[in-house]
Amino acid sequence: MKKDNPDKKPTMKEVKNVINNLIIMLDDSRKKIYELDQIVGKYIDFKNDHEKFVLFMQKENLNESNTKDSGKSSTGDRKAKIGSIKPTAKKSS
Repeated sequence: MKKDNPDKKPTMKEVKNVINNLIIMLDDSRKKIYELDQIVGKYIDFKNDHEKFVLFMQKENLNESNTKDSGKSSTGDRKAKIGSIKPTAKKSS
């Protein structure tokens, strides 16, 4: 049985395989995060806690209002990615 040489450089095929595996794993992670986002959103809708959630987001300053993004969702409404959240107070620099 032949042992792997630790000083051996990977072949182009091995590098391609690793990159393809990383791409597949990254895509799977993206899908799981999207599914989790949908589940949390549906739970908030189910509990009728949208206003309470918006207040929580404002209190924790976790909103996306300060970003350059419009806040609109590109893949679903999700209340326009809670685009109605206004910043609580802008800190002066």
